[in-house]
Order: sequence, then C-alpha cells, then structure tokens
Amino acid sequence: MPTARLLPALRRELGSECEGALDVDRLARCVADHRLPHRLPRRLHRRWHPELVVLFDFSEDLWPYRQDMHRLADRLSLQIGEPALSLRYIEHGPCGLWIDWQLRQKLPNYEAPRGIPGACRLPARRC
Repeated sequence: MPTARLLPALRRELGSECEGALDVDRLARCVADHRLPHRLPRRLHRRWHPELVVLFDFSEDLWPYRQDMHRLADRLSLQIGEPALSLRYIEHGPCGLWIDWQLRQKLPNYEAPRGIPGACRLPARRC
C-alpha cells in the first residue's frame, strides 16, 4: 500500500480523538437557539495515540517483508517522533522475546538493509 494511503489509514485506526480549540460556531448556534451548553464546546481532532506501540515480526517466514517493515518504522518515526513511539520487534514468532527497536539500532554491530536510505538499523542476517 502506498505511504500516501497507509499512514492516514494507520492514524485513523491507531489514533485517538482529543479536544482542541473552542468551537465558536457550535457555541454561537447554541446561544442562537437559546440553549446554554453544560460545558464549552471544543473542536475535536485526531492525532496519533500518545503511547503508540508497534510490533514487527522478523521471523523467517516474514523475512522477505523486512525492507517494507524498515520503511514503515522509518516513516512512523519521522511522522510521530521517537518520544511518543515505541517500536518493538520479535524474531521467533509470537512466543519469542520482544526487543526494543530503538535501543538495538544504536548498537555498533547492527546495520540497515541494503537499498533503503536512512532506514533504521537491525541485526545483519547471516546465511
């Protein structure tokens, strides 16, 4: 799926609604209808969830998709920002250990997959 469609779809599904600025139009309609709101109406907008956790599965069965997962992790990091995003991965299926992506990519013996500029670094696969 192209990024132009993927990131908005993920934001819609993984996001949360929060209140923003005062909704002056809705407040004016209430006053014009001679109704006083119980609380001031606010505009709602969607944002990324403040504690978003994304889990990638790097088991052998899914290894062909690793570059796609690297690209997605890189785009999510740029879009959301590292403090609000927790990226984790597993290597041995759902029963395997969860590993912190951001922590592991800082180790010197890890490298990015070839052909992905700026991709997050993960363990180099040895055949």
